[in-house]
Amino acid sequence: MSKETSGKRYDQKFRKQWLKDDSLKEWIAPVAADASKAFCKFCKCDVKAKYQDLKQHTKTQKHLKACPFTTRTLDPFMTIKNSETAELEVSISTFLCCHSAISNCDHLVDLCKRNLPTNKTVSEMKMHRTKCTHIIRNTLCEHFKTDLRRDIGDGRFSILIDESTDITVHKLLGISIVYYSMSEKKIVSTYLELTELTACDAQHIVIAIKNVLGSHKLSLKNLVAIGTDNASVMIGINKGVHAQLRAEIPSLILIKCVCHSIQLAVSQASADSLPRHLNFLITETHKWFSHSSTRQYRYKTLYQTLNDGTSPLKIPKDCQTRWLSIQPAVQRILEQWLELKTHFEVSRLSEKCYTAEVLYEMYSDEKNLAFLLFLSPILTEVQQVNKLFESKNIEKVKLLNDLTMLMKSIAKKLVSPTCNIDLLNSNIEEYLDPKPYLGYRFEWKIQDLKKQNKLTNTDETCIRKRCCDFLLALHKQLKQRLPDNLKVLQNISCFSVINMLQPLKDKAAICEVMKFLGASDQSISQAEYQLSKINLVDWVHKDDTEAFWSEVGDYRDASGCNPFLELFQCAISALILPHSNAEIERVFSAMNYVKSKPRNRMSLQLLNAILTVKFGLIRKEECCSTYKYPPKVIAEIGTSAVYQYQSQSTSASHPIDLSYVEDINFRELQQL
Repeated sequence: MSKETSGKRYDQKFRKQWLKDDSLKEWIAPVAADASKAFCKFCKCDVKAKYQDLKQHTKTQKHLKACPFTTRTLDPFMTIKNSETAELEVSISTFLCCHSAISNCDHLVDLCKRNLPTNKTVSEMKMHRTKCTHIIRNTLCEHFKTDLRRDIGDGRFSILIDESTDITVHKLLGISIVYYSMSEKKIVSTYLELTELTACDAQHIVIAIKNVLGSHKLSLKNLVAIGTDNASVMIGINKGVHAQLRAEIPSLILIKCVCHSIQLAVSQASADSLPRHLNFLITETHKWFSHSSTRQYRYKTLYQTLNDGTSPLKIPKDCQTRWLSIQPAVQRILEQWLELKTHFEVSRLSEKCYTAEVLYEMYSDEKNLAFLLFLSPILTEVQQVNKLFESKNIEKVKLLNDLTMLMKSIAKKLVSPTCNIDLLNSNIEEYLDPKPYLGYRFEWKIQDLKKQNKLTNTDETCIRKRCCDFLLALHKQLKQRLPDNLKVLQNISCFSVINMLQPLKDKAAICEVMKFLGASDQSISQAEYQLSKINLVDWVHKDDTEAFWSEVGDYRDASGCNPFLELFQCAISALILPHSNAEIERVFSAMNYVKSKPRNRMSLQLLNAILTVKFGLIRKEECCSTYKYPPKVIAEIGTSAVYQYQSQSTSASHPIDLSYVEDINFRELQQL
């Protein structure tokens, strides 16, 4: 007998299995007073405890408006059947990640559909800012993070660390990594992660470093060196970051950023030795034009009149946070000295401005010109070394030799020509030349001023003394700020391809470097034996050190083993040493470009995801228009995997975090 004919009615009761159902568990709850009903956490109402009724309830407008923002479009069964559409969505997401704001996705997708209504791939595309954000965070970012971790493998690496603040004045620790890529056969320096600091002391920085390395599944024991600026919190010998990490890694090497050191040395030497009004001349010349288009137009017209229609180059700003920005400023002022002098002569009469009057008097005093003529070649020489440490495609093993050569060159300008001393380690003040030669243009200008009776002997003596004091102070500052263990670091040049292929090698220096890099006595003994036979192989790459060692790493003998393994490992450890913080400064520049004033509410998770994608493409030497994602990444688009990260991190018992959506309207936020 059926239930209908028996007069009994069957009511479905709430099942506990529904609490594990992916499509129901986020919002369903049992009703204690009535087992035939289920409670919707989002709508705050009861629904019949029937599976089909519950499924239909998820599609109602009431439920869609009431459900959390992160699960509104979440459906574990949905998928995009057209792989071309998924690939198009990934391409657009990558483009927006690299070149535009994610909020533009709404208009870009609608624009594509309107202009290509007959294109099936475009018409099936369903993506706006929310989905685009999830794709970047959960799919593209994870793809490049996984690829980076696979590329590093179990090899040794170094990190660059520095602190900065974003547009919302949150303290952030930036970390970049330097390692040898077995797949690309080269040394790679790239972005790792930005992490927020609750406090800027050494203990919290060390915890942050360990957490980042742990999240990327990188072993702390494989850390060779850390590159930092000269802040005491980083390099303090008692409780600094390096000191605390070295307690766990005894062989950890500290490399102070040479670019920071050179900048500080030049600034300190200028402040101690040169006239203060020179700094006023440089800074105020830039300020005079920076905020007035009228002044720029007048000066451009004057310059074109005096130079047959050629337009002038802008006077850059001398900024302490930009390494050696004084050099291009001095260079531009020297090139335009006559035109600037004429401009301020006219401006002091037309604008009747005190600044113009002062600047005209300074440009009329040719002793200031003599000072700048002396400074220009010195700053250019320092800038060339600084650029080497900022560059990527250089012979890293020769960098410290270039730095010491710069110091010797500065000292050579001061000491007597007949003096034969160690210019790097000796006290050069005891061997100073009473009247050193300070450069062709400077000497010519001094003689010209004396011929015109514009310079007395007393003035000449004063100018020469200030110039010599600047050189002496610069030499002292560079000497004080040289990296520790300079001699050992200089011996790293022994690993250059030229020295390796020589029949006679400085084995003592190479063994000293290996010990410095933390190699065991057994490895050093084996590497020393390998040194004697490495030049017996006919290598292909004999000009590029990096390519040479990549070839050594791939070399195999008849048994399939690498007979130079220990030597190769030590050489790679030397090549991945960080010599400047230029890479981490590039990260901060990219951060300020991505998280700007219009996008100041962007969360750290989304910021990290965008930077991971951008630097991942740079590491691959690809662009958003050329990079091809693997089929596994394309297959995730349109599935719940895209939304998995945010849905797991959001709980119904906590407020919904909408900070990862950029440029969202506050009224829309209230409606959500």
